[in-house]
Amino acid sequence: MQNKTMLAGLLSVGLAGAALAGGTGSSPGVVNPGHSSGSPTNNSVALLETTTTALGEVLTSLGVTYDDYQGPPFPTNLTQYTTVLLGMDGGLLEGSDIQNLAAYASAGGNLVFFGGTCWQDYAVAMDTYLVRNDTNNYCWTEVMNTPAVRIVDPENPLSLGLPETYNFTNWAASYYQFRTTDPAISVAADNGDGYHMQFSKTIGSGRIACCINSAYASYWAGADLDWMTTAVRNMYSIYGIVPTKSVSWGGLKATFRRAR
Repeated sequence: MQNKTMLAGLLSVGLAGAALAGGTGSSPGVVNPGHSSGSPTNNSVALLETTTTALGEVLTSLGVTYDDYQGPPFPTNLTQYTTVLLGMDGGLLEGSDIQNLAAYASAGGNLVFFGGTCWQDYAVAMDTYLVRNDTNNYCWTEVMNTPAVRIVDPENPLSLGLPETYNFTNWAASYYQFRTTDPAISVAADNGDGYHMQFSKTIGSGRIACCINSAYASYWAGADLDWMTTAVRNMYSIYGIVPTKSVSWGGLKATFRRAR
């Protein structure tokens, strides 16, 4: 989908078809939220997924227990969680979904976004509530230039343990749709097309950390999955959670403790 003028066509193929049209991969749409255990837990981390992403595998490898929801819709009450991750490769996230996540962050919650969706409501809501971006240019493309990733601030916590430059083995992992224009973000890395790729921003009493690449599971394996794991580990770490084991590129396995 390129813009909201295609809404009628999307509705004609149904909600699942619309979710697919907004993504880069192919996975059945899930329209009902689900809990990882089927009942409430004491987990402090929630993973929201608009499709099958690699984030669950990453969190498990990092020793993080979490509740997994597939949607939208997603839960509106997230106060149980100290950290909420949103993994995307398309999906019909509306303004109300992003507004709810922004309210969660403003109240002190920690947000981690990985991916995006070619959906104008999402671009506009992100621009309004979380991170300024180009609301006229919000659809998917692979990175056209090398290196695919370039660290621009080695001192940024989001850069920890990542190579100065990196090219994905599976180039589909370079897919992105979000092009931020926000002067308030702290940037760690740009992609090969010159767009800010990894960044964070304070939202009220909380914070958001973003990687704009698609989180679609089939794109991430081997060294690329190691890169993603390190990136997610770093996005976690800016919230005061640090690994209990040393981190080394290419073989990251860590558990987390709350920083004192």
